[in-house]
Amino acid sequence: MKANRHGLLKAIAFISAVISMFSCSSCDNEPVLKPSVTISAPENLGASSATLVASVIPNLDNTTVSFEYKTDNSAWKSTSLPTKFSGSSAVKVTLDVSDLEASTQYSFRVSAINASGSATSSISTFTTAGLPKPVIKIKTAESVKISSATLIASVIPNLSNTTISFEYQTANSAWQTKTLTTSFSGSDSLKITFDLSDLQANTLYNFRVRASSKAGETISATSTFTTYAVSDYDGNYYHTVTIGGQTWLKENLKTTHFTNGDAIPSVKDLAVWGNLTSGAYCKFNNNDSIANIYGYLYNFYVASDTRSLVNGYHVPVTQEWNTLYNKLYTAPLEVMNIVESLIETGKVHWTNPIRMGSNSTGFTALPNGSVNVDKDTKTGSFNSLGETATFWSSDPSNGYGSANIINQRDYQLMFFGQWFKTDGFGIRLLKN
Repeated sequence: MKANRHGLLKAIAFISAVISMFSCSSCDNEPVLKPSVTISAPENLGASSATLVASVIPNLDNTTVSFEYKTDNSAWKSTSLPTKFSGSSAVKVTLDVSDLEASTQYSFRVSAINASGSATSSISTFTTAGLPKPVIKIKTAESVKISSATLIASVIPNLSNTTISFEYQTANSAWQTKTLTTSFSGSDSLKITFDLSDLQANTLYNFRVRASSKAGETISATSTFTTYAVSDYDGNYYHTVTIGGQTWLKENLKTTHFTNGDAIPSVKDLAVWGNLTSGAYCKFNNNDSIANIYGYLYNFYVASDTRSLVNGYHVPVTQEWNTLYNKLYTAPLEVMNIVESLIETGKVHWTNPIRMGSNSTGFTALPNGSVNVDKDTKTGSFNSLGETATFWSSDPSNGYGSANIINQRDYQLMFFGQWFKTDGFGIRLLKN
């Protein structure tokens, strides 16, 4: 009995010693906890960069924090922060990465290690933004001629090695592509041009611009231009339109020379103009801007001259004007409808027209006005700009000049008449 009692006392003494050891307030060997890590959503997410974020409780001095990230098909890439962390409070830790691929999903995790051990966060994912595609704004084609034109666009490449191509086509044909040999970069808007020189005369073209980079491809809206059919001695260009078998220029004449190089004199003084007995031209109100739109005004001596004004074309005689009208009338159209079919659409140049033009023929008559000479004073005056389209015929009539008038001013909508040879009218040429 004494032996059992002695063993029990020894057991109690051992247990008391163990309890005393762990409850000793003066013990220097207290246990230390490992770090803890909580992952957070990335910040500053871009196409090729991101800021990875985590919350770490170091729990011991000299805790090292490392970030790891990878794509689905790559190995983990690890970066340890150079700063060591300590303390029992949560610390926000970040790593800026800038070697990412656009539009790509990444996995990432964070680990922390100190003398007590290590901890690794759960794995989270993020997807980088897409790269900015090029931006294109199409511009109006410039320097359009008979077989050439300059195509223009405004492009913001956004990325390096952006390639740019100009594409063009006629109706119902395949697109033809011209790729520039130079690549472009940057976020500034750049004016990009391409000169075409293999075009067909008097032809409507569509064109657009395509820009390609690592981010993808951008195709502009489609614009159009029409090449010219012919030019005069001065280098002015003209389109043509065929109506009922007749091919007409679509613009009024602007030349200051016959095709052999002989000059047509310019006369600005209308007091002098009214006494002329030879060819001359002027500009309405002596204004270049008006003349650029409506063409020049000529006296009958130019219209009836046997020298050519544009190769292959001539000033029509009255009968040829009649052929045009008769062809339209047998469509059949009323006389007023004939006028509508010949004049430009809308009110851009016609001032309050009696009948709104449809220009369904494509003739595009503009209200170029006239120079009218007073029979007594022989002095000319500019009249009817915006109201009357005037066209000389080349055949004289009883000592006067013949002309065709489309008048939207006083309800005399269309008529042929006899005029002083010194009056000033436009000239619209007809193909030989």
